[in-house]
Amino acid sequence: MLKHFFLLLVATFSMGVMSGVFVYFTTQDSTPSILNFGGNNVARGFEIIADSYGGCLKLGCISYHIADDGTYTVIRSHRGSTDERGEGTISATDFAKLKSILKKEDFSAVTNSTSAETCTADSDGIAYQYEIRIGETMYRFNSCKQNLARNELFTLLEGYFGTFAQKL
Repeated sequence: MLKHFFLLLVATFSMGVMSGVFVYFTTQDSTPSILNFGGNNVARGFEIIADSYGGCLKLGCISYHIADDGTYTVIRSHRGSTDERGEGTISATDFAKLKSILKKEDFSAVTNSTSAETCTADSDGIAYQYEIRIGETMYRFNSCKQNLARNELFTLLEGYFGTFAQKL
């Protein structure tokens, strides 16, 4: 009798897992965004990883990840205690704006720029670093190394630190 009960329990659990996997894969949009950079330069998918560092350590520095489907994950890391974590989706309007800016951004010009200012993180201020992947190409930027001030993309990305922090 116990053997039959165990088999029934295993079969029920297995059906539940398979049903969950089926629902997950049938409801997820797996088609990445397509960014056309003109000509034959079409890249599939993008992701943005952003980190704050420097003077934010006392209150908790914020990091976030934006995927090419408009979802984001935000983490506020605290030294010696549990990190805060939140997830959400960027509004359709804001996501369209982000994709539009990404399409027209001259990443090589930003990469080759240098910041003339003193790094704010050196004087207990907050600085930012970004990893932006478009297709198979990875770009790395740092507000203490490159001139990101008054750049439309990085102004938008810097603003997300505050917007996403409110979701924690």
